[in-house]
Amino acid sequence: MVKEISVKTLNTIEDIMRAGKDRYTDDNFSSDSFFVRAFKNYPKNTDPEIVAMKICLVDTTNTTNLGRLLGAKDYKDKTGKMIHKDNFTLSDLVSKIISMKDFDERVEKGDVSLVTDLIKWGMEHDLNATSFFSKYCLYHNYVAYEHDDYSIFDKVVKDNLGYYLTREEAKELIPGIRFINKKDKTEAAIVATSVASKIEKMRVSGNYDAYHSLIGKVLELRGITEKDVPYMRRKLDYLIWYMNRTNI
Repeated sequence: MVKEISVKTLNTIEDIMRAGKDRYTDDNFSSDSFFVRAFKNYPKNTDPEIVAMKICLVDTTNTTNLGRLLGAKDYKDKTGKMIHKDNFTLSDLVSKIISMKDFDERVEKGDVSLVTDLIKWGMEHDLNATSFFSKYCLYHNYVAYEHDDYSIFDKVVKDNLGYYLTREEAKELIPGIRFINKKDKTEAAIVATSVASKIEKMRVSGNYDAYHSLIGKVLELRGITEKDVPYMRRKLDYLIWYMNRTNI
């Protein structure tokens, strides 16, 4: 298992993934895949049917759990009172994206605040879809426009990023991080758990900017630049996810 972020590991991860022959790789790397063709041939977000199609493609190929997030929301508040929220549907999601008249312009130029705006809007409807919104924006920016401006928020990345860092590096990158020392955990596991806890707080609060900045700092810490590793953010996503996934 690769536990190193370097120019070499990032520049070879796509070859490793292609050799694995899994469905995720086929969807992402094959120019003939419906996934790639959808974003290449229909990059704009003005037609509701096209937007709905792309939403479903991102959800099914990346397991963003939209099916679980959408729908009626019945839950208990902090006092134990049962709260009911009206249905929140795929149509609501489509309508929101289309209503953002500058969506295509912002996603093409890699406006990070676009992800944050979408996350905040979702949270107003009790929908924390940080993973989905980061992926929906990334695939437009990366596949349709061939840019590398976004980083995917993914549970595997969240849980494993800390394994690629020392305690001192984690303290440098994440001010105020607290380490919970447990006898049954290795040093690496303590750092990973502590980093994951801080990233989870970013997700819960909808702070994508902080997460995006953290990924940039990790790359900078390793001395990695776009010149050495084209599409370095995307390849870092690939590296951590692929080398630490439990199943495809």
